Amino acid sequence: MRRALRNLAMAAAVLASTALVGAQTPLAAAATTATTAASVTVHATRGCAGAVVRAPRAGQAMTAADAGAPSALDGFFAKAAEHHVTWLTAMTCTTSTVNHRLQPVAAAHGTANTVYQSGNWSGYQITQPGVQVAQAGWTIPAVTVPSPGYSSNGAYYSSTWSGVGGGFNSGSGALVQAGTSSDISVGGTAQYYPWWEIVNGTGDTGGEVRITNLAVHAGDTVSSTPYWAPINGGLAQFAVCNMTQNVCVDFAHASSAPGTTAEWIQEAPTVNGSVASVPNFGSLTFTTACWVQTWPGSCVPAATGGSLASIDLYLNALNSEQLVSYPGAVSASGSQFTVYYRQP
Repeated sequence: MRRALRNLAMAAAVLASTALVGAQTPLAAAATTATTAASVTVHATRGCAGAVVRAPRAGQAMTAADAGAPSALDGFFAKAAEHHVTWLTAMTCTTSTVNHRLQPVAAAHGTANTVYQSGNWSGYQITQPGVQVAQAGWTIPAVTVPSPGYSSNGAYYSSTWSGVGGGFNSGSGALVQAGTSSDISVGGTAQYYPWWEIVNGTGDTGGEVRITNLAVHAGDTVSSTPYWAPINGGLAQFAVCNMTQNVCVDFAHASSAPGTTAEWIQEAPTVNGSVASVPNFGSLTFTTACWVQTWPGSCVPAATGGSLASIDLYLNALNSEQLVSYPGAVSASGSQFTVYYRQP
């Protein structure tokens, strides 16, 4: 156990070009304990759920080189610097039984080579061996109870994220993902929060990890950049930002290699083992959707390279499989598209 913790700390140190002091906290931990680091530009703390949190020192901008990110992600960190964001130096979180792995649909609905049907995902994926980064931004939609309602208990759940691995025909690799959720509780109250998850392989978190000290709201513009590096057995890294509130968090967690896909997804997550009912989110537009095949390299628009395929969400609503969420066409830039809600 100590060796595994030391390896993760060493990997984060290499990737962040800094010496980390301390080790991970247990998976179930919900609080963080700060440590120090001997670095010119970057320091690190212990994060919850086994993640190592990293941030620039006060008054200094974080560049891609500071984060250990490939040059492809300069645009992401440049955007954060432009917003003069505050980088969290610690992370608090809770774990849950909600997860975001791909669920098959019971029956095909006119499947074509470039269109997949899913029981919980809608959006786009590309297939490309060696893909390591999936970047995107979006504005969190305000969600409402569908009319007529169709949830058996009155609760509705939806998640928006970018991820690497875990898509259709992606193989047995891990799925590294981060995003936001827009849910409606049994009492009808909407709640919004950011989360991250690793599915399968080394580092599987067993469900989503909710980041409780990075607030998000309906109408906020957020960015998600999960990326993976083949260091010391594999290291997943995440940068999640609320660009409206100008707050970001950057952290790393041990992970084996991801599968051969990158995804940009609006989802009906799985809650307590069952795919959830989806609230009315209207529409949601992914911007700056891009991916990187290998490290380093330019951030390639979603529609460029790889094998792009759309995904339609067919949900078991009102006792029959119905189309509930689907993506529109990708923009001319290849990095923007809108996902639409369809009332079942």
